Amino acid sequence: MITILINFTKKNILGLIFLILFLNFLTNNLTGSSYGILNQLNIYKLGSFLLSSLLYFFIAKNINEALHLNSVSLSISYFFISYFLFETLLSLMQITIHKDLSFVLITLLWVVFFIYKQKYIDLFFLSIIYAVLRIYNNLFLVNLLNKNNFKELNTDVTVQWLPIAESIYQDSYLFALTNNIIENQSLLPSYIQTLIFKINFNLSIFEFIQPNSYLIVFLTILIFIDLEISKKNKTLTIGIFLLLIINNEWLFYLISNSLMLEGIVGFLFTAFMINYKKFILNHNKYQDLYFLFLGCLVLTKQFISLLSLIIIILSLLVVKKNSKVLLSFIPLLIDYLTKLILSLNTSIVTYADGLNYTNIIKDILFFNNLELNNIILILGQLFIDKPLTLLLLIYFLSNFIYIYKTKKIINLNLIYFYIGISNFLFIFILYITYWKNIEIQSSYRYVVNLFSLYLASTAINLDYLEK
Repeated sequence: MITILINFTKKNILGLIFLILFLNFLTNNLTGSSYGILNQLNIYKLGSFLLSSLLYFFIAKNINEALHLNSVSLSISYFFISYFLFETLLSLMQITIHKDLSFVLITLLWVVFFIYKQKYIDLFFLSIIYAVLRIYNNLFLVNLLNKNNFKELNTDVTVQWLPIAESIYQDSYLFALTNNIIENQSLLPSYIQTLIFKINFNLSIFEFIQPNSYLIVFLTILIFIDLEISKKNKTLTIGIFLLLIINNEWLFYLISNSLMLEGIVGFLFTAFMINYKKFILNHNKYQDLYFLFLGCLVLTKQFISLLSLIIIILSLLVVKKNSKVLLSFIPLLIDYLTKLILSLNTSIVTYADGLNYTNIIKDILFFNNLELNNIILILGQLFIDKPLTLLLLIYFLSNFIYIYKTKKIINLNLIYFYIGISNFLFIFILYITYWKNIEIQSSYRYVVNLFSLYLASTAINLDYLEK
């Protein structure tokens, strides 16, 4: 009996996690303590969200088929980043064009590409979906702008992220770059927010409209659809993801209900990482695009920026000596030269904030002026969120079991594990040295940056253990 129970548990761990989270969700709702996310989601916002999700899914589907990527999440990432890359090139050449013209040019290039790939019927359906979306959003704009029951939970939005988005959208990328509110903060995540707004609404001024942020939920689901695991486990993983964010006010806010960057950055990074093994080991004619766009991840935010740079360097020197990895440095070079020409801060890693890496390394090596108690405080802050703590524990445990079963420590399948460890390590190092006097609560956000990666890694490992 015990053996049967153990075997059942081993084959249904994701199902048990889902059940625990679902019971937690029901308990919170029955006791009236659950965050009223559904109170904010009226029928108009739901309609806009579903229509925009449909639009971006069809865009991703067609790019996926045309480029043979076998990944819808990576496909839509290419779509978003392509607009940003064009803007960075214009900035390098000091070319200022009307803010709508660059958008039209890249859109036309995608249309031409689809025509070249003979996707005439798909283009027709895309045009219909887009027209319906724009008509719907215009008709119910007042209802979509309504933010009843919405709470702004972080002052960074009004002080930093909203003004940056307004500057990009209403002026230009070049203007926002030269008048950046946060010195050396890369603009890729905020640019994508303005791009989605332009596609979905294209109003004269930038507005935070919730369905646009909700879209990150759908995009993250695409990641789990892409995973090479059983359909049952894909469904359970999506369910776990939805339960985790719906039942957590702060997590939902960070990922998909504000102008905070965690959701977009986490999506982009995870979309590239779940496809990393495929492109680093195999050669295909579109490998160039993967590494070119991978370099743009360095232009996101800490610590994703640093992790992306490390992955690129290791890919070039250690993992597989592939000359195409050099393409990842092109976005960095463009960004560096642009800032050099404009006499801006030219730090490679985004938002270095005056960090002296040499001093930090010395402090760690010689234990100089370290606030080690901050590690305990960070973990204590994290453990307040019980469901996320459960996910992280299973994430680490499943990776340890994978190592034990495979008897391999050096394995590309463990890249998600080492990325997670590195992220925690960077957080701890920064908060016990340079940021030792910074409020500890902000550390939660840097953990959440990799939320989708933790869940994807856990699902992959548990699927492997089931088999």
